[in-house]
Amino acid sequence: MHRMNIAIGRVWQETNTFAETRTSLREFRQYTWQIGDEILPELRAQDNELAGFADVLDGENVSYAPLINATAWCGGPLLPEVVATFTDAIIGQLRRAGKPDAILFSLHGAMAGVGTPDVEGHLLTAMRACVGPELPIVVTLDHHANVTRAMVDSADAITAYRQCPHVDMRETGRNGARLLLAMLRGKIRPTMAFRKIPLVTPCEHFRTAEPPMKTWFDMAREMESLPDVASVSPFAVQPWMDVPEFGWSALAVTNNNQPLAEKLCAKLANWAWKHRAEFYEKKFEPSDAVRRAASAPKGPVVIADGADATNGGSPGDSTCLLREFLRQKITCTALLTMVDPEAVELAQQAGVGKTITVGLGAKRSRKYHQPVEVTARVARFSDGRFNLRGHIAMKVNMGRCVLLEIGLPAATAQAGSIKVVVSEFAGPGHDPEVFRHIGLEPKDAQIVVVKATVGHTDAYRDIMKENLPTECPGPSPSYLERLDYRHIPKPMYPFDKKMRWSAGKVDEPRNLSGI
Repeated sequence: MHRMNIAIGRVWQETNTFAETRTSLREFRQYTWQIGDEILPELRAQDNELAGFADVLDGENVSYAPLINATAWCGGPLLPEVVATFTDAIIGQLRRAGKPDAILFSLHGAMAGVGTPDVEGHLLTAMRACVGPELPIVVTLDHHANVTRAMVDSADAITAYRQCPHVDMRETGRNGARLLLAMLRGKIRPTMAFRKIPLVTPCEHFRTAEPPMKTWFDMAREMESLPDVASVSPFAVQPWMDVPEFGWSALAVTNNNQPLAEKLCAKLANWAWKHRAEFYEKKFEPSDAVRRAASAPKGPVVIADGADATNGGSPGDSTCLLREFLRQKITCTALLTMVDPEAVELAQQAGVGKTITVGLGAKRSRKYHQPVEVTARVARFSDGRFNLRGHIAMKVNMGRCVLLEIGLPAATAQAGSIKVVVSEFAGPGHDPEVFRHIGLEPKDAQIVVVKATVGHTDAYRDIMKENLPTECPGPSPSYLERLDYRHIPKPMYPFDKKMRWSAGKVDEPRNLSGI
């Protein structure tokens, strides 16, 4: 019996093209950087797509041809050498593998590089050119991907996450592996369609457990119950990318039934367009959010600074809310994070228990903010390493971290009421572990600032008393008209609100009329 040799790999980063920072190889080596056989010892270590591949394929008669496993935290565009290194590593490992039976690969779907606006399309095109037109290629994506024609043309089948927050990364890997096995065993002959939608929205309503997004994703699940339908994936693109071929999309994989795939995509696209206005909401101004949170009868009250969301590729060094805490002279305990490697170094030189005066924040970007001078006590240090579970499960490395306690004058506030976790590098803005790993317990604070838009809603669900979405300045705002989009297709909603669009009249497939 022939033992199948499956080439596997993963490249994962979400790019914010409006961020002033650039993503280098250092950021990937800081998180995950494995080439070839280096992947295998930790193949099942994290609850991600690679582990899902192994969950399914380990029980089959297969061997692995490992290509690359590269992960960086969300950030600015990839430098050209990063894209070149990815391409060279993948193609080099494919050639070293001889002739694998198939490729099973996990990508984010929203990576952009300097000079390469569609990194995933670039990598998949290179893979297809290397292995030829007949070798099966199955790809998994984040459902915030910006799906492009190059991705679809280079893959045989694409499937994506079904939940936001992303707690199903491993299950998505399993779905991809099952799709591939079905192909290799001749059970399906995949035909794939996708439809771009001239639409982008902010992320506040991206939770798949609540309408309107739940309704859209439920439609896809019901479609998958139809005969000949292998996978249906709605894609609500992450909005902070200024690239060609940008926008929401819908994708369907069927068993040798291209017309059905096209109809499913059109139906999903028309629904999204019809309900587009439901994905918008008004947010708090920073001064109002701080005032409301500080005066709340009980905490923690979470202030979500989405415009500086490290989960959305922002630098994590906004001083907007810190400045507002100081201006309003809050007397309650407030927790927040700040990326500032210079402040970390100054604190390291001073030592625990010492007091330092430092211009805090706005070190990676000065477009939206300026540093705030504070006098703070150095409370403790950490190495910034911990494991992230649930949403975006991975090993985290924020570099050296310091806890700074900022006290207002004794006449107006207790010392150390503002506690800032300062790190060398950006990390998960949505998870309480960014505070807990250095000895802070968010549930004991009155105010907690998260650098996220939606991912924190599950992570803080059991402890937060209120969630205040707040619109500060920054490169990942929800008020998208504040961004200078130059390369996206036009017209596009919401920038052209009077535009009309339709995916066309859809003849209902059998059993689909009730969806």
